[in-house]
Amino acid sequence: HFFYVATGVKTTNFCDPIKKPGDKKKQMIVELRSDGRQTVLPPSLHESGENYEFYADGEPAAVAAGELKEAVSKIAAVALIARHWPAQGSRQDTSLALSGALCRANFSLEDARMILRCVCQAARDDELAKRLATVAVTYKRIAEGDRAWGFTKLAEFIGKEVATHALDWLKLKTPTDTAEDEPALTEAREVVTAALVTAKADPASIFAAPVIGALALIEQKDPAA
Repeated sequence: HFFYVATGVKTTNFCDPIKKPGDKKKQMIVELRSDGRQTVLPPSLHESGENYEFYADGEPAAVAAGELKEAVSKIAAVALIARHWPAQGSRQDTSLALSGALCRANFSLEDARMILRCVCQAARDDELAKRLATVAVTYKRIAEGDRAWGFTKLAEFIGKEVATHALDWLKLKTPTDTAEDEPALTEAREVVTAALVTAKADPASIFAAPVIGALALIEQKDPAA
């Protein structure tokens, strides 16, 4: 346990949405405790037979409630992703997808590397350097307008519920948050569909400016399409 003084903070539980084999219930990832909860403290005896002890002396640090909640949320997200980090064979692709999701959520390259580093370390991924290299590659591709994986692929690798919870805890933008993009995307898809029909008689029409613009919009807003 870590103790802080944070006025106005509310108790928040971060649980794994998926029960893994052997779990009797959904596992607690991390808990932010406030008023109305109990915590066992020294010199109480743990069920293992060992005594609880404080590992540091002094007063709890004072911190803003919002800052504490944000920090705990990030810890929960990293731990959840690490808990569902795939076995050997798809970890590199999962790293690429996570990097893309973080980039599109405007996380800095340094913050994205820190999150991926923590995930890999918690998951005991022994190819850390290789995973971290995906961040710079993905950020460069997106900056140059190239296609890159993101939430959709991440959900395929670690599960949609897990990906949605983790990105929500990180306060990232998931597909359910992009309703404002749908009208423009729908119109762009209609333009492309009509162009494909016209192109049968006039192949050059596929290179018309409206069609190119529609394709660019679709690639930007829905790179998995």
